[in-house]
Amino acid sequence: GRLAAEALIDTGIVTQALKFGTGRTRPDVGTGRGRFFQGGRSFPSGHSSSIWALATVIASEYKHRPLIKYGAFAAAILVSISRYSGRNHFLSDIIGGGALGFGIGRFVYQSR
Repeated sequence: GRLAAEALIDTGIVTQALKFGTGRTRPDVGTGRGRFFQGGRSFPSGHSSSIWALATVIASEYKHRPLIKYGAFAAAILVSISRYSGRNHFLSDIIGGGALGFGIGRFVYQSR
């Protein structure tokens, strides 16, 4: 639980900093082109980065229990897909968020 909380907090901080810095608009705003530095908050996907950080910590902790390990990653994939199919984010937002969450989750787990 502690590692998961730490990964979520760290991921949230980095995600919000990137959202502020990149300023990308969402697909349902304006022309839907997702321009950067326009005051938006689309990149990276916060849901995607958070679920991937959590799934990475869980999968690392339970690496010898395949059902839990692959179930955690399956949940991360489903959440990520839902953000794209609901037109809340562009695919690049989701991939960027997922990579960010995976990296931070892995770092947190390996550093403890």
